[in-house]
Amino acid sequence: MESEHVLRLRLIDLDVLDMRELQRSLPPGSYEIEREQLPGGQHGDLGLTEAIVVLIVPPVLQAITAWILKKRHRESVVLTIEKISPDNMTERHSLQINMSGSEPSEADVLKQVMSGMKLDPSILTKVVGESAQIPDGKER
Repeated sequence: MESEHVLRLRLIDLDVLDMRELQRSLPPGSYEIEREQLPGGQHGDLGLTEAIVVLIVPPVLQAITAWILKKRHRESVVLTIEKISPDNMTERHSLQINMSGSEPSEADVLKQVMSGMKLDPSILTKVVGESAQIPDGKER
């Protein structure tokens, strides 16, 4: 994964099932796995993988949105994320995607993802397309 000049995102404390599902959704070369290294050969919680780091590009945002939409049976999906700038500065956020009420659309979930990650809205236009209807009612 080439990431020297790109904004990246670290999704923290995913369980093994979520990690596998997300990996299958992501484009090849767009992510890397980070595992917690414990001292003295300890194993920690085998149900957790430390993190997956992804590039913040439109195909990856679409894959994350699709992965979240697979969890419609939950009232909300909560993720701990770190935004990593090109100069390796990190900013941690807890992202809660509301899944209750009427069935959320891809655009609704994507808007919540973008807002929760505090990402530049211009990325959203690249993901949904130039003429897509954005949930706030504005056409881009």
